[in-house]
Amino acid sequence: MLYAKGQAVQRDDAQAIKWFLQAAKQGHQQAEYNLAVMYLLGAGVVESSKNAAAWFRRAANQGFADAQYQLGLLYLQGQGAGQDLVEAFKWWTLAADGGSRLAARALNTLAQELSSYELEDAAQRVTAWREKHAPETLATEAGDTDGDSAAAAALNPPPSGGP
Repeated sequence: MLYAKGQAVQRDDAQAIKWFLQAAKQGHQQAEYNLAVMYLLGAGVVESSKNAAAWFRRAANQGFADAQYQLGLLYLQGQGAGQDLVEAFKWWTLAADGGSRLAARALNTLAQELSSYELEDAAQRVTAWREKHAPETLATEAGDTDGDSAAAAALNPPPSGGP
């Protein structure tokens, strides 16, 4: 984080990416989240909302509320994945339950746009996620990409000046 913010060292996005990637490969949620932000902004890497979504998803699947909120935002906007308001609602529900005030506010707005069928679908998705990612399961799957090929590909990102 020091290299990303330029604290006690000169800001160096390439070094920040190197250290975030090393920690993310070990399942560190904050590092996964930080990598996602770097991809979203194109800081030290080629901008890629697809890779950002993959890294947010890895952290989100470990219960990281900030990543869950950001992943919901990407689904709302159709960035990095197709637009899916029900999926956005699912992630924001999980984030709000994890303490995200932004997600709680966003839920209220989005709920007004969804049909009762879509709200029920979102509730079922939340339940399914919770069953799959129970706390005892999360501890054993910390490094699992959940079969997400985009996250797997993002483990070895191209250099920032890449193709």
